Amino acid sequence: MRKLFTLFVILCLGAAGTAYGWLWYRTGQAADQLVAAMRPFADADYERVYVWPRGEVGVQELTIRPHALGETFLVESVGVRATHLPQLLETLRTLQRREMPEHIGLELRGLHMDLNGPLMTMVDDYAAQAAAEDPNLQLVNRVCGDLPPGTGSALRRLGYHALVSDISVDLERRESGFSMRMESETRDMARATMELRLRQGAEFQRDPSAVQLLEAHGNYHDLGFQGRLNRYCAQFHGDDPQAYLQAYVNDAAELLRKQLGLRLSPELREAYLRMLQPGASGSLSVRPAQPLVLAHLAWYKPADALALLQPELFVGGESVSLGGLLDQAPPSPAELAAAHSARKRAEQARREEQAGEQTTPAAETAPRFQATAVEELPRLVGRHAQVELRSGERREGVIEAVTERRLRLRRRLGSGSYTYPVELDQITALDVYR
Repeated sequence: MRKLFTLFVILCLGAAGTAYGWLWYRTGQAADQLVAAMRPFADADYERVYVWPRGEVGVQELTIRPHALGETFLVESVGVRATHLPQLLETLRTLQRREMPEHIGLELRGLHMDLNGPLMTMVDDYAAQAAAEDPNLQLVNRVCGDLPPGTGSALRRLGYHALVSDISVDLERRESGFSMRMESETRDMARATMELRLRQGAEFQRDPSAVQLLEAHGNYHDLGFQGRLNRYCAQFHGDDPQAYLQAYVNDAAELLRKQLGLRLSPELREAYLRMLQPGASGSLSVRPAQPLVLAHLAWYKPADALALLQPELFVGGESVSLGGLLDQAPPSPAELAAAHSARKRAEQARREEQAGEQTTPAAETAPRFQATAVEELPRLVGRHAQVELRSGERREGVIEAVTERRLRLRRRLGSGSYTYPVELDQITALDVYR
């Protein structure tokens, strides 16, 4: 009996060792392929491959040096995980077949961002240009004067010199949809989590954006950022932090009332004030009465969207009533359904009208870049433009907006995009794709 048990243990250890070796080899091979694929755009390298018995594989000490930035980014580890090692093996085999596994987790630990580096300097420049066009672009500008939000400059003034973040994403496939959990923690700043349950609606095959929301939960916990911000802004105004916070809440309430038609009740103002305290935490959950297509939220007024989502708010573990948030009584389900149908009909009519406008012969409408007068820009929003400036620089992007003095162009950056303004009186040549 003892010999059989010993043989069984040896076989188990051998199987585990084989699986470990295979995972180590495949992970290293995939990492090398990724490094090679990035070579035209960036120099990348990693120190070592790791395999954890709990069901995670990845690389450690990954460095990326984009050619266009001249800056090095360090990630302490990048990994793919599952709930246990056998499931991880199945997950990797499923990915090799280019299929979505039942469960997969991705995690970046220790993503280092230098706030004095070229990337954040570029962000600072774009933010400064945007603020010159609209000084009230962000609410915090209205209360904390010289602090441009979301920039390296602002964070440096608050005492940060580098950001170190941990980011994780977990996806779980279900019979008719999937669930997603995202978590981000920036050390000495904040931690946030978001959980979504989504379903593939009837229109999903035709329109992948027609994903239906079943429920969502978000949590936020301050880890040091709010205290730094409060002290800085209070000192800027020569006031104590609590007086500054009260002014901020009053200003926010007025802005919400004017721009969105929402009003903050005394209870909501008190909850908002508590959320702005150092170390504060809060959560928001939405459970629509019926599955809701996320893309359709843009069709609704803020009051209607709130009525559809049925949000629940907690601050510091205490429930906060959202009653009185709307300037008018919430619409009934029948009214919401009628409004939704009307908007869908209007959207369909608009698409048909656009399709009708494009039925002229191809020889007459073949798009190309054409020299265009600056005065024509307001009616060309959404088109691709190339701009030459007095300085000799060239700018290119999609026309996002046109004001009396500036043109806003949007360009892709990686998987996202960014927007920057161009002074109209600096344009010497303008070509628009039409």
